[in-house]
Amino acid sequence: ETAGGSLYLPEQLAGPFHAICEGCYLYPPPFAQLIAPLTGVPPGLAATVAFLLILAVSWYSVWLATGIGGAPRTLESAAWSFVAVSYFLPPINAAFNGNVGTVLGLLVVLVALGGAVSGVSAALATLLKVSPGPLVLVALAAGRRSAVSVVVTLLVVTAVSFVLSPQDWLDYPTVLLNMIAGDGDIGTNMALVEVASRSGVEGVGLTAVHVAILMAGLACVVGAVWAARQPGGLPFAVLLATVTMLIVPGTLWYHYLAVLAPLAAMAWPRTGPLGRVVLVVAAIATTIAGSPLLPREVALVTAALMLAISGHALWPGRVATDASSTPSAQVPA
Repeated sequence: ETAGGSLYLPEQLAGPFHAICEGCYLYPPPFAQLIAPLTGVPPGLAATVAFLLILAVSWYSVWLATGIGGAPRTLESAAWSFVAVSYFLPPINAAFNGNVGTVLGLLVVLVALGGAVSGVSAALATLLKVSPGPLVLVALAAGRRSAVSVVVTLLVVTAVSFVLSPQDWLDYPTVLLNMIAGDGDIGTNMALVEVASRSGVEGVGLTAVHVAILMAGLACVVGAVWAARQPGGLPFAVLLATVTMLIVPGTLWYHYLAVLAPLAAMAWPRTGPLGRVVLVVAAIATTIAGSPLLPREVALVTAALMLAISGHALWPGRVATDASSTPSAQVPA
């Protein structure tokens, strides 16, 4: 916290600020309150524990996702899930940066489970970062249990958090608006509008890009709500909500792509050999794009390819194509 007792720096409250804001806390208050007890832990130990936990969360989300896709959750699938996470750079990058991307990935998977856990997870994801907000609409559309749990969780967690730190909640809307209005012009920002701007698009053309992104995000939200109401449609719904979460905000850092791993894992049992080859090749290319060997923007293309293959496999009504899958391994959405 700052000297005045606020989570947010004076420059965050004064006006629009840059996407790279040194020492700034950018999330809603609940996450800071949750990790506050760790401030007394030595920094080196805290960083090590955080690194291991973030990777463990990524592994668990991938393993859990394979079961949603229809594959049996066995020791072998757990081992392969570990291999997948170990060779996919975005979760490792998230762990090095202490980012919450893998936690969001797990919450996305839990929303796909349906029922009360779906609503709780959608609410927690939105209170962790605002951008997963479409998951709340998915939970509201998925059924009574998920709708009730998302509303109750939002109300209870927000109320408790507000009582603990009312000033932070009063400050956060200003911080959020200033963050949205701020400058995201930095070479590592892969947000589509920033890539277009760096490519020389300006004026009316850049405005058109903005509008196209917003329209695509809206279409994904509408599609997610529709899919959530279909039998077995929750995996596809959370995929569309994730697309919105990635493309609409003005910042898209490489480690945000960690959420692709559990989505691909959900799709893996439901796609054929060609789809699996494309997923693996696209994941490898995404990893290489995180190194100096390929331009970082290549990851946008490979990520889109992973999402397209996963979306085709997760379309409502499709079933697992993996010969090892059993009906009992499938989790009803």
